[in-house]
Amino acid sequence: HPYEKPKELMKYLIKKIKAKIILDPFAGSFTTAVACKELHRNCIAIEINKKYYEIGKRRVGNTMENLL
Repeated sequence: HPYEKPKELMKYLIKKIKAKIILDPFAGSFTTAVACKELHRNCIAIEINKKYYEIGKRRVGNTMENLL
């Protein structure tokens, strides 16, 4: 994704939020979702672009494999 958010920044922000579920309505390459998984937090990620959805699905899946 051309404007990918830095994962470490997202992890920092997620740690500051007390919410049980993080909503990312413009998921892009799912950096927020990956950060949530690494922090054992729940995330709802929405992406309209199928290309970025497929990239994000792989990234989140790879993150889960690394955590198990």
